[in-house]
Amino acid sequence: MLKKVRSYSSAVLGSLILIFSIAFSAPVHAQFVSTYTCDGLSATIVGTSGDDIITGTTGADVIVGLAGNDTIYGLVGNDRICGGEGNDTIYGESENASPILIAGNDRIFGENGNDLLMGDFYNYDSAVAVGALAGSDYIEGGNGDDIITGGVINFHIATAVIDVGSSDDTLDGGAGNDTIYGWSQNFTVDALTTLVNDGLNTINGGEGNDTIYGDFETLTGALITVNALRDTINGGGGDDTIYGDVKNGNQYFTPLTNGNNDIIDGGSGTDNGDAGPGADTCTNTESVTNC
Repeated sequence: MLKKVRSYSSAVLGSLILIFSIAFSAPVHAQFVSTYTCDGLSATIVGTSGDDIITGTTGADVIVGLAGNDTIYGLVGNDRICGGEGNDTIYGESENASPILIAGNDRIFGENGNDLLMGDFYNYDSAVAVGALAGSDYIEGGNGDDIITGGVINFHIATAVIDVGSSDDTLDGGAGNDTIYGWSQNFTVDALTTLVNDGLNTINGGEGNDTIYGDFETLTGALITVNALRDTINGGGGDDTIYGDVKNGNQYFTPLTNGNNDIIDGGSGTDNGDAGPGADTCTNTESVTNC
């Protein structure tokens, strides 16, 4: 059964701890909060050993999910989120995006389990995007077969995109056979679009047979001109499949000056895939085309 975990301000939380301490003559709840850390910081929100739904605040939260298959929403703010044991779903922001949004600089750790980790959202659906996905996130999958995206799983724009940010995401799959998207799994546009991004993503597959997409898996709709989508991709150990830019939909994809100049290192193992358009630098990329 899913349990909702509420977040409280420090003042309210302190009052609750005091009440429990008086009632039970042992400050167990104070120890409960302060014992757990994430990324070196004391937790401000802690889940249970069950399957929790945890929602952060608009501030800089430190969230620890503990065991169980948790769903965690960081919301806005520069959050640190550690999923703990179990197959967790973690959103750096929320499940669905608002039309105009500046994302936070989040640090997300899936830890053990087969996790779904998103730097920003699951769905973004809007007529126009202004400053979306501008956060620079660090996401580490840990053990297990994880799905990781630096931005959004499903991104849909009806008209035009106006600067979708200058994010510098670092995505690390860790152990396991991971699937990693630098930007989005599915990117759909309905009209002629200019996609502006001055960021530089770093993607590390880690051990295992990983599938890595520097930008998108599938691009559909109208023609997209792109400025400066640049990735550094390290496949790591295992037989990886690497796409520097897009797997499906390159016919819609036109890079502009300095766009799509990726650095790809397949690492050990026999790798395949497609580096995509742009002046890419490739090493250890056995069967990766366009290198």
